[in-house]
Amino acid sequence: MNGPMPCVWYPFRLVLKPYFAPEWIAFLLALGPALLVMTAHYLWVMRADVAFEEASVEAARRLAERVAAVRSGNLRTASQKLKPKRAPFTLHIWIVVLVATLVLAFALRGVPTNTH
Repeated sequence: MNGPMPCVWYPFRLVLKPYFAPEWIAFLLALGPALLVMTAHYLWVMRADVAFEEASVEAARRLAERVAAVRSGNLRTASQKLKPKRAPFTLHIWIVVLVATLVLAFALRGVPTNTH
C-alpha cells in the first residue's frame, strides 16, 4: 500500500492481530498493543461523550431562553423573519459556475494542446 493508508489502517491491524495469532506467544505479544488502542479509544469516547452532554445542556438552555423570549414578546417568530440581504439565486450561480468549470476541465483533459 502507498500513501497515508498504511498509517490509517495501523490501529485496526493492531486490534485484529490477536484474533489471527497462530500461537499463544504471538497472541500474548499482540494483546498488549491491541489493549492499548482499545483503552485509548475508550478514553476518547468518554471525553467526547462529556463534551456532547455539555453541548446538549447548552443547546437546551438556549432553546429555553428563546421560548421564554417568544412568550414574552421579545423575539420575532418564524412568520416575522427578516428578508435575506442577497438574492437567493446568488448561491446557485456560484454552484453552476463551479460545476461548469469542473466539467470543462475534465472535458479538456483529453484535448491535445500541441497541434503540429
